[in-house]
Amino acid sequence: MALSAASGYLSGSGVEHALGGQSAFSISGEYSDSSQTFTLAILYTNGARATYTGRVYGADSLSGMWTDLRSTPAQSNHEPFDRQIVPPCVNPAPATTGHRGALIVLVQFHDGVNAVVEAEMLADKYGFVVSAVNAAVGQFSAVVSAATATVLRCEPSVSGIGYPF
Repeated sequence: MALSAASGYLSGSGVEHALGGQSAFSISGEYSDSSQTFTLAILYTNGARATYTGRVYGADSLSGMWTDLRSTPAQSNHEPFDRQIVPPCVNPAPATTGHRGALIVLVQFHDGVNAVVEAEMLADKYGFVVSAVNAAVGQFSAVVSAATATVLRCEPSVSGIGYPF
């Protein structure tokens, strides 16, 4: 899904991937900068409709209520959307799913890496503050942006990243 904003109005498009194929859709809606809330109307190329109303979290996440107007009565469920940032390397370390804007990450190092030294080096390189280091298991925690979490996956010393919350 791609959205653009101008003077409080939103527009965009996307493709829903589901069992049985793909469905393209267009988006129109409104956004409030002061409350960070939005209301979207989704129109599929096959004529089906849905709405998505919620809140913006940071630059990378939306969270709200998706209402499918194809069924009677309309069915609603909570649906978070996170912008997917592709790691800029060929073989990124694995990461668990789910996060919101600024996030707490647990970074696991490969065996033999000095966690204290490497955590501080990465903090200096990417501009974050290390919250805690567990040298015994070779990991550290920090609050970082989604973009920083993504590039950390490309560091040769990192064997994986987890999002505990």
